[in-house]
Amino acid sequence: MTANPPPKRRKEMPEKELYDIGSYFDHSDETMDLAEKAAPGATYLGGITSVEAEYDDDSGYYLIETEYYEGLYDKDKQELRIQDPVAYESFFSRVKEYFSPLEDEEDSDDNDYDEPGEHVGALEMVRRTGWADDLALQLLYQDRDLVAACESVPEILNEAVRLAISKEDRDLVAEMIDDLVLDAEAIDRILEFDVTLGGRMLDQHCLRAEHLITIYQALKLLEGELDLDQMILDPRCPTALLEQLAAEFPEAQAQLEDREAYLTRVMQEPNPNDPIGDLVFVAQDSATPLASLLLLSGHGEWEVRAGVAENPHTPVELLERLANDDDWRVQGAVVSNPSTPTLLFEQLAASEGAVRTVVAAQPRATPDTLARLAQDQWQAVRRAVAGNPNTPLVILAQLARDQDWTVRKAVAGNLSATSELLEHLSTDKDGDVRLAVAGNPGTPPEVLAHLASDKDRYRGADIRRAVAGNPRTSPEVVARLT
Repeated sequence: MTANPPPKRRKEMPEKELYDIGSYFDHSDETMDLAEKAAPGATYLGGITSVEAEYDDDSGYYLIETEYYEGLYDKDKQELRIQDPVAYESFFSRVKEYFSPLEDEEDSDDNDYDEPGEHVGALEMVRRTGWADDLALQLLYQDRDLVAACESVPEILNEAVRLAISKEDRDLVAEMIDDLVLDAEAIDRILEFDVTLGGRMLDQHCLRAEHLITIYQALKLLEGELDLDQMILDPRCPTALLEQLAAEFPEAQAQLEDREAYLTRVMQEPNPNDPIGDLVFVAQDSATPLASLLLLSGHGEWEVRAGVAENPHTPVELLERLANDDDWRVQGAVVSNPSTPTLLFEQLAASEGAVRTVVAAQPRATPDTLARLAQDQWQAVRRAVAGNPNTPLVILAQLARDQDWTVRKAVAGNLSATSELLEHLSTDKDGDVRLAVAGNPGTPPEVLAHLASDKDRYRGADIRRAVAGNPRTSPEVVARLT
């Protein structure tokens, strides 16, 4: 969802209707109860400053404005819903298909207010407002209009990509690659979802060096189709990859000539369409001269400094300086650098919470470090320990009883979790935890058979689907589920 809320769209109601509603909220004790139910623990102070309504005959909702809150009032059901004062999410979703068009003040006619609002679909609604919440994205997905909406409102791109991936809709993701301009974040998500789609992304101008390496390694392993000529000639093809290809492809050898000079030129004259992407490419490259690394380590954008911090060829002295960077993401890049000395790595394990989370996920983290971080007050840190495949079993057993369900879910999804732990978590009160157990290939067949009957109101269907897809589920259970 974009940061800007949609513009308010209102229709004035007949004066007597407003007076009746206003009097009701001003003088009735019932409205105190309504407000307290809508926002438990909040004190209802009344005091109507105005009562207005963006209204249509089907929804019947009134937008109530007081000095202390805004809410949605359903007169027929006698229900009040306190509304988010910033994003207007509730109202946006409640009247989803019945937004009235913005009236041009010069052309508006007071008599028109008595007419019902125009029926507007989700795509047109998003185009008019330049904004979308989760419900609007779901409606766009149902109508197969996500790509068209992203073309009109690029700000919703990453949320749209996230939704398509959550639906495991590979065809839609492929359509997004072909028709939309993706940023680096969207490319990251798509490659994590299905790296075989990488071959379709070679024309994306925000493709980074690490993306090219990921695509090449995965498709080579899977023997997928890949245009190596296009990859070799990509201006961000990293030196390390060109060196791998040089023996077989003369074009790659040609690209390696005067490499330092080329990288210096890119740094001095980055692509105006994605200048930060070019600087990150240089910062991460194995052939970048030390003088350039020093210069880029002081850049104003954290992404560029992080590129230097994660470069295995960055000198230790420079890594030590970047370990004290003001941005946790730069410190996290130092943590992830295989060349970071053990002492510096351990020092960062005592840094701020976000950095500790990165440390907790690292394969090189020692058992002592993981034991200490498993007691961390930050649930994100404990969750990272729970998901680390190198976490000792005694610590996983401890985290399997963590009060936070996301930590228990991480244990349930850990491929190192024992059968005993997975059996214990298969009866967890939280459906998402049981879903993770159902999807873990280490879960015993008898536990999967039990989960095949899960009737959770919200996650039951997903759990049963995961059981059906688990390779350890018995043929009899799969037949029953399908």
